[in-house]
Amino acid sequence: MRLSPFHPSTFRTQSLSASPWLYGLSAGAFLLLSACSSSNTSANGAGGLNNVGQMTAGSGGQSVATGGTASGQSGGTSTGGTVTIGTGGTPNTGGVPATGGTNTGGTPATGGQGGTSATAGAGGIPAQGGDTGVGGATGGSGGGTSTDMDTPPWRPLMVDPNTHSGGGVTFTATQLDPMAGTSMTDTHAGAQEKGSVNLGAPMIRGKLAMTLGGIGTCCGQGGIGGFAEGLGFHQLAIAYQTQISSAPDQYKSVPEAMRTDEDNRQMGDARMEAFDGVDRVDWLDINPHDAFKMRTLLALKYLQDQDPGGDWAYFMNEAQTEVRWSDVYLVGYSYGSQTLAVWAKYTRFGRGIATSGPSDEGFPNATWIHAPSATPLDRMYELTGSQNLDTHIQTCQAAGWLGDPVTVAAGATTADLMMAHLFILEGQGHSEFCAGDGGDWKALCQYSFGVMQ
Repeated sequence: MRLSPFHPSTFRTQSLSASPWLYGLSAGAFLLLSACSSSNTSANGAGGLNNVGQMTAGSGGQSVATGGTASGQSGGTSTGGTVTIGTGGTPNTGGVPATGGTNTGGTPATGGQGGTSATAGAGGIPAQGGDTGVGGATGGSGGGTSTDMDTPPWRPLMVDPNTHSGGGVTFTATQLDPMAGTSMTDTHAGAQEKGSVNLGAPMIRGKLAMTLGGIGTCCGQGGIGGFAEGLGFHQLAIAYQTQISSAPDQYKSVPEAMRTDEDNRQMGDARMEAFDGVDRVDWLDINPHDAFKMRTLLALKYLQDQDPGGDWAYFMNEAQTEVRWSDVYLVGYSYGSQTLAVWAKYTRFGRGIATSGPSDEGFPNATWIHAPSATPLDRMYELTGSQNLDTHIQTCQAAGWLGDPVTVAAGATTADLMMAHLFILEGQGHSEFCAGDGGDWKALCQYSFGVMQ
């Protein structure tokens, strides 16, 4: 029996409003919240001296093992008005290699082929991760990027206000690729995509926020994208398939108890076809030129050319042949949340932030839901309104997202000091919540992005 989303035994919640002892947290504790490092990532050198609003982070020191993780020494001074994030360090013993030390690439994603590994070369250049796998049409939704390790930057971030465009750069998929729009399925190839970064933000994060909007929309989700940009994230909105929202009736009409693996793989495999353009389902036709993956790579190359001061090349490998997804935060609304939940199962992202989603879309035993997650589950966050629960919480829990849901009241000064990941926003409906400065949900939105101000 499937329980109603409102059935008291479906899930238990905690309640949260303002938490007075938040104010007693040290600056170090807030920095730890901001770092968002999982147990299998390495920390960059921290901080630098401030000089006329620009900042250079230290290039890291020798890493040491601390509970199986690597940490960099702090330091660094401002130079030439650029912002630099350190990448130095040598491997620790007994822990995860420091960024810039010896590193090994990924293994194949579940259900896919490929995933060859690469090892760091001389001079401490990090490995660029594994090759991209190709998912099998009958083997589930697999075939994302190699998944067992983050792909660190090959050099420091170097933004420069002197060569920054000073605003957003707009373009279309067809402008960057003459083969865009050649799929049978509509992928918004002629819609306006956009990349922007605010070098006047208090800190440049060295993370790329990619927003995914609701059904039928393009491109991105402007409200929450603007919020991310205000926090110092690079923001990129890319066109992809949002026109077809569900599997054909031949799969949906099958009673749940009679559904086969073929029925249950459809929704996840369709989302993955939109990601990489590998043929998986017969009711979509999306080639690689119309897929999110290639369009993102081409957009970053174009942005680097048009806005070199934004240093968009930082989010690619050295050869500019792959996106470094482990420094990408996927931020979704509604259909975009369901999409990012699937993609995160098969590709290792830096973080996933779902608003008003994901739902099971009528397939509670969908293959993607129960697949192992390429993105570490401690990087996945869910915000949903109390008046729009649908199957959002159940789907996240079935997918392995961490913890019990926490109910948050408007005006709460922090999200959850228990480090929760699933949030129910009191009195809210179907929304992205974090538009503008976040309003009543500002603290929760900052927490979801791993930033506390």
